[in-house]
Amino acid sequence: MSPNKDLETKIIEAIDRISRAQKILLWDRAKIYGLTPLQTQIIMFVAENKEEKNNISLISLELGVSQPTISDAVKTLINKGLLRVEVWEKNKHY
Repeated sequence: MSPNKDLETKIIEAIDRISRAQKILLWDRAKIYGLTPLQTQIIMFVAENKEEKNNISLISLELGVSQPTISDAVKTLINKGLLRVEVWEKNKHY
């Protein structure tokens, strides 16, 4: 294996370890607030994006989760008072 390939492999493995650690921390934090990891990811997505992007379709695409699953999680967040809905020309935004 060439030195560059070895370095690339080490970098990829390090990024993977960081990603796994972040998911574990996210899960721990979500439990503290009574949220699922998905609900936490949705809140983070909504907070980090412009309102135009905060709809079920785009959240679903970004998180790689089906639209019905996102819709259920969003409804729960709305019921918990953590998200609100705005309707723009027949489209709902969060």
